[in-house]
Amino acid sequence: MDPITLQDLIDAAAGATEGQTPAQAVAELLAGAPADTNVDGLLEEAVARFGELHDGGVTSDDELAAVEALADVTD
Repeated sequence: MDPITLQDLIDAAAGATEGQTPAQAVAELLAGAPADTNVDGLLEEAVARFGELHDGGVTSDDELAAVEALADVTD
């Protein structure tokens, strides 16, 4: 299995099925992750990226969607 990336977490949160929260979708992905997955590193990356987008000001729908997805991942 390939290493899990921040984009994988965002995709999982965005693709939560009906009746499933984004946090549950991310938890499900991480539950099946290889044992050497650096979850703390992924969280730090998500928080850092959220901060960059937040501090820079959201100027487009794509950036707003990214901020919302990152918020779901860090939840």
